[in-house]
Amino acid sequence: MNLVNWQEKLGLWQSWLLVAFVFFLPISSAAPNLILLVILVLWLVEADFARKWAQMKAHPIFFPMLAFALIYPLSLLWTEDMAWGQHMVERHAIYLLFPLLLTVARREHILYYLSAFVLAMTVSELASYLVWFRLVDIVGIDPLDPAGFLGHWEYNPFLALAIYWMGHSLLFGQPTQWQKWVFGLFIVTMSINMFITGGRIGQIAYFALLLLLFGQFFSSRGQLWRGLSVAVAGLVAIFVLAYSSSDLFQTRVDRAINEVQTHDETKTGSVNARFIYWQNTLAMIAQHPLLGVGIGDFPDDYNAFVGDRVPPETLMGKWGQGTGHNQPHNQYFFELVSFGLLGGLVFVWLFAALIRIALQSQGEWWRLRQAFLLLTLVIMLTDSYLLVQAFSYLFVVMVAMLWTQSDKAEI
Repeated sequence: MNLVNWQEKLGLWQSWLLVAFVFFLPISSAAPNLILLVILVLWLVEADFARKWAQMKAHPIFFPMLAFALIYPLSLLWTEDMAWGQHMVERHAIYLLFPLLLTVARREHILYYLSAFVLAMTVSELASYLVWFRLVDIVGIDPLDPAGFLGHWEYNPFLALAIYWMGHSLLFGQPTQWQKWVFGLFIVTMSINMFITGGRIGQIAYFALLLLLFGQFFSSRGQLWRGLSVAVAGLVAIFVLAYSSSDLFQTRVDRAINEVQTHDETKTGSVNARFIYWQNTLAMIAQHPLLGVGIGDFPDDYNAFVGDRVPPETLMGKWGQGTGHNQPHNQYFFELVSFGLLGGLVFVWLFAALIRIALQSQGEWWRLRQAFLLLTLVIMLTDSYLLVQAFSYLFVVMVAMLWTQSDKAEI
């Protein structure tokens, strides 16, 4: 077998390993790292670096993503706490894998990657229900908040994306009769599962993605406003049903409303705490407008800035210290406070490029591009999701495979 055939086989193996990687993302924290290591070894053995470099340069998000990956280690130049700074750079090293993954992902395998993701979420959903009904005990899954194998802040956004994709397959694909029944069943059961877990931003993303899905569907039939009216009515009905039937959902909605209405810097609660983080982080951004405080200094600088005028629970900490919060629960503010105007420009460059391509109705997967981008933009409002391992991996893979320019006709 000649060298070209061996390289083709190695490339194919990497793509199949990427299917496994996507499957394990919502299920295991260790397995994706191990699979990535194997992919990296095969990628290096495959060589053919001239072709890979040409493919990297041709990808429309390559340079913005590279800048986003490098702004973190660059900011060590103006960071005082080097130990924490290096830790944060290591957490962000995921984005340096983007060039590798965009050469591994294959257009003809995108359906396999997406199917692996949905299958993983059905496994997670099954585990969630088994624990919720107290049929089994699974370490790490709380019967009172059964968010699969992830924390609810990750599980619910993942679940929202899986529901959107199955809905998209029903409305825009050509499913067989049995596939229609399977998709319909899991859309219903996953929607119920969405509201027996506590991830509020994931629930908001769920409503946003369903509204987008119905908007896309009715727009394709020239009935956008009529369709959106029907969709809004349906989503309101889902909200009312979830609120009246799920004690956890009702409690967290009521608590959020109460904390918004009674907010001040002397009170605690997750929503109130976010307001405290945001107010003080915005004030810090104004004090460090050009380069920010540096990737390693935010926790200490934040605590020094607020002093003793906030509840101790809302102070920043580091792993093993204090509350464990080490970012302001908002990706946009985190970029600005850490890297100032420089980081803000890099962040805008990345997402402007993503938005520009997502708004183009070309290729087979353009609607899914819009959905994933909307999901990302929404959830970054309440947490720094691009620092969370599972979602960061998902972000890199989805951008690598969906934002590639395609000559295929749209469906």
